[in-house]
Amino acid sequence: KLDFKCSRYHQCYSCLLQANSHDHPKGKKAKGKKVAPAPSVAKKHEAKKVVNPLFEKRPKNYGIGQDIQPKRDLTRFVKWPRYVRLQRQRSILYKRLKVPPAINQFTQALDRQTATQLFKLAHKYRPETKQEKKKRLLARAEQKAAGKGDTPTKRPPVLRAGVNTVTSLVESKKAQLVIIAHDVDPIELVVFLPALCRKMGVPYCIVKGKARLGRLVHRKTCTSVAFTQINPEDKGALAKLVEAIKTNYNDRYEEVRVNHVSIYILQICLKTNFPNNLNLFFRSVVTGEVASWAPNPQPASLSWRKQRPRSWQPSLVKMFGIKNLCPKITEFVYHLKLVLYKLLS
Repeated sequence: KLDFKCSRYHQCYSCLLQANSHDHPKGKKAKGKKVAPAPSVAKKHEAKKVVNPLFEKRPKNYGIGQDIQPKRDLTRFVKWPRYVRLQRQRSILYKRLKVPPAINQFTQALDRQTATQLFKLAHKYRPETKQEKKKRLLARAEQKAAGKGDTPTKRPPVLRAGVNTVTSLVESKKAQLVIIAHDVDPIELVVFLPALCRKMGVPYCIVKGKARLGRLVHRKTCTSVAFTQINPEDKGALAKLVEAIKTNYNDRYEEVRVNHVSIYILQICLKTNFPNNLNLFFRSVVTGEVASWAPNPQPASLSWRKQRPRSWQPSLVKMFGIKNLCPKITEFVYHLKLVLYKLLS
């Protein structure tokens, strides 16, 4: 047996050899194939590097309170500017919380093809710059000084800009088309405009973004722009744009009504007390009222990490208090078909 208590630690290997010597009796060799010895390989003699003994090795210690730390990527610990923090927090809040329909409609901007045609038409009706106005007034003053009389010129058809101006034009039904920027901050400045335009029967659209609208009217940014008067040669182009825009925005209110009808039918089929907060089941659509929004009493915690995607079925089970969900949904679809058949026939 191996003597673990051997005082000669450096000779413990000899103890192990003595223990293994009893496996084979003396005089008898273990059977096995002999392996040929490896051919001797000529070892290459590497020249030793000459090290100056005056140069001492001084390895750095990066422990706490020791040497200065090496340069690392410290992006995570940077104190970012306020506008960067705000836009990051805003994007996360829009993902985590239930967004009201009146605010969420600004995420659905006009498609690129229609927007290109719209801006091409709007470019013709840009208001005059300060230099052009100065030149016009100077020519008018020279004409007056020459004794030819001061006749005021007729105002050319141009775009009207600014939320107050556009609101008064919509209320008086003088606006032919209203263009709203999608990234106005604070959004409360223009959140009422789509509902007002729909109520007054004025076509409106939401485009990207406030800087592009600002370039139209020679400003840095602009919240909204309205067409009031237009030249006869451009009436056909404007009519086509208005038709496409009405389909995408003004007529979308009917879709919201259809969604609310389907919720009511779902409530009848499932025979449960449906919650008053409709946003728990249906996410916001293009149009809607702010008053109909009620926030989730237990919103998700604000986190920079990606959340695990949750299944929709357990959430519905929790909402309606039912376990066998699939038969209920099948029954709902059947009743929905019956109702639609009665409505269409």
